[in-house]
Amino acid sequence: MAEHMTNRKRQAMEMQKRIQAAALDLFNQKSFEHVSIEEIAQEAGCSVGNIYHYFKNKEALAASVPAYVDAYYEELEARYASDDQMTALEKLLDFAGEALIISSGDALVWQSFVYSLKSPELGVLKLKPERAYFQVLGRLVKGCQAEGSVPPDCSVEQLVRDLVILHRGILIQWRICEGDFDIRAQGVRMVETMVKGLSV
Repeated sequence: MAEHMTNRKRQAMEMQKRIQAAALDLFNQKSFEHVSIEEIAQEAGCSVGNIYHYFKNKEALAASVPAYVDAYYEELEARYASDDQMTALEKLLDFAGEALIISSGDALVWQSFVYSLKSPELGVLKLKPERAYFQVLGRLVKGCQAEGSVPPDCSVEQLVRDLVILHRGILIQWRICEGDFDIRAQGVRMVETMVKGLSV
């Protein structure tokens, strides 16, 4: 029975991802306003009812990818919580590198990022403290403060904001260079430089 439930959950996740990918393809081609739920269903190869089963409306569908990607970040945080060998700074650097791998390596996440850049009015890329990505970053920065690798008077909120800006800039530059550099190594190096600069 548990196996059956696992398979059902996996199939549901695959369907959601297929719907999200189809929607993002269409949004990129035609813009959000000119795409109907019916077109998304046709592109995804499912029924309109199936879309409404997973997403309340088109806006919820457009905003759903960040929640999908936050699951990756929660897995990373769980791994860090069980690791007592890495320092807090090592965890922050690892997270910076892994987040860039996730953003560049998952086609749906990259497509959502590009669409969100084209449609800033949807607010998908705005800093949202309730999202796992920002919460994990904040906790990692606080851990760095506790161990002394980040000054205690440094604003956690400001450093998180700066790290997000750095992440997005590296991601765009990596794409401009057609993936012609090690995005993980670049991210780790730049975050390490940023953190060291805080103590100067």
